[in-house]
Amino acid sequence: MRNNYREKTTIEIELFTWGLDLLTAEAAKGESGRLCRVIARNKGAYDLTDGQREFSGRLSGKMLYGIESAEEYPTVGDYVIYENGVIQKIIARHSVFMRKVAGTRRDAQLIAANIDVIFICVSLERESSQAAIERYLAAAYESGAKPVVVFTKGDLMANAKDKAVQLGGRVQTDAVAVSVKDGDIAAVTELIGRGVTAAFVGASGVGKSSLVNAVTGANALKTGQTRSDGKGRHVSTRSELFCVPSGGVVIDTAGMREFGLIDIDTENAFSDIEELAKRCKYADCRHENEPFCAVKEAVERGELSKERYRSYIKLCAEAQKRRKPR
Repeated sequence: MRNNYREKTTIEIELFTWGLDLLTAEAAKGESGRLCRVIARNKGAYDLTDGQREFSGRLSGKMLYGIESAEEYPTVGDYVIYENGVIQKIIARHSVFMRKVAGTRRDAQLIAANIDVIFICVSLERESSQAAIERYLAAAYESGAKPVVVFTKGDLMANAKDKAVQLGGRVQTDAVAVSVKDGDIAAVTELIGRGVTAAFVGASGVGKSSLVNAVTGANALKTGQTRSDGKGRHVSTRSELFCVPSGGVVIDTAGMREFGLIDIDTENAFSDIEELAKRCKYADCRHENEPFCAVKEAVERGELSKERYRSYIKLCAEAQKRRKPR
């Protein structure tokens, strides 16, 4: 028994190189199985690592038939208990990034779990609307992770870093510019320290996989050229987790052509508007047609941009619709 405990402890120590945090390690202490991390999903199976080796695992029958919603399935970044050749349990997540599945359904699609930083990648090669970026930010804040907007292909614009700072001010979050071509990626790598798990998200063809390859120092992912019409080629088809030299780990995600929200954390995603809303005459003000609305008044005075206001109203309405009972 002592030898088994010593072996399990050694494995968990090795798992710290894959981003394991102390709270998760503590939560898994009473489990009899092996603590592993999900590094990829392959149809009905999952690629796992216990810190020493990588192998495939499926859900136990008990777990599979007890699942009632998509959010209860493991996703990349999850920590799970593996025993007798199957995954027995998911350890409680401290963050989870998700979106609404494509189409009219309201189900959630999990993208990544237990992440500390979400890099929202935007290409300078083509114009991206502020509203689209705010949509990703809303989901990132809701996940519990720290969002950072990353302008990729910074070599295409002389003032890329200034543009990033300006955008960060407009959307109330950190924003940086990088260039894989010039090897200028420090603004990203310095945020992926030892024990940090970072996820890269964004539309197809914005350069996520190229940036992940540069960060990891390996060509682990396929990359593609942007099409002649400026639209990205969809290269990554799944989420996958990799270790980086700094001691952290990164998750590359599949490019997303549409991004529906499950919920929205307005307190953080639109902190400036939420602060204005405190001065509205009515506590239940929807900031549309109500009188004495401090938010609308700020728009009229030019203190709040119409674009940010419209994005806020649209995303709140979308999230409210998602919450309605089926």
